[in-house]
This record gives sequence, C-alpha cells and structure tokens, in this order.
Amino acid sequence: MNMVLHAMLVATQSSIDISNHLIAENKLKKPFTYREAFEILNESGLISLPLSESMSDLAGFRNASRIIRALRLADGLTYDEDVTFF
Repeated sequence: MNMVLHAMLVATQSSIDISNHLIAENKLKKPFTYREAFEILNESGLISLPLSESMSDLAGFRNASRIIRALRLADGLTYDEDVTFF
C-alpha cells in the first residue's frame, strides 16, 4: 500500500512541476497555490475543466499526505507501520 501512495505522490508532484513549467513557458500569471496552477492552465485553454478539477484534487491530496507524514514522524512512526487514514 505504501508503494501505491508513494507512486501517487510522485505522479502528483510531477504534474505540479509540469504545470508550473507550462505556466512559465507561456508567460501566464503566477499561481499562489498548487491548485491554482491547474486553474490557470484551464483558463488559458491548455487543459480542460474536468482535468483541471481532477488535478486540483490531487494537489490537495499531496498536501494532506505531507501533513500526515509530518505528524507520523513527530509521533515516531515510520512508513512501514500500518496506519488508517480515514
């Protein structure tokens, strides 16, 4: 399970990096959040609204998973230990 979550995090971070590259390359307005990066790409016509909404949700997942990791580390837990997220 941890491998799947890690793969999702890597894919999400890669999509955020690509979105920021596209924004810079096309000289679009600077996003203030990861979610906003996908909104800007939609507004400029580079991606569709459904894709923008899905990618924005993934950006939120990325942030939530980083918070969970920080809390786990603060409690002395490791990734190998089983944890219930919901």
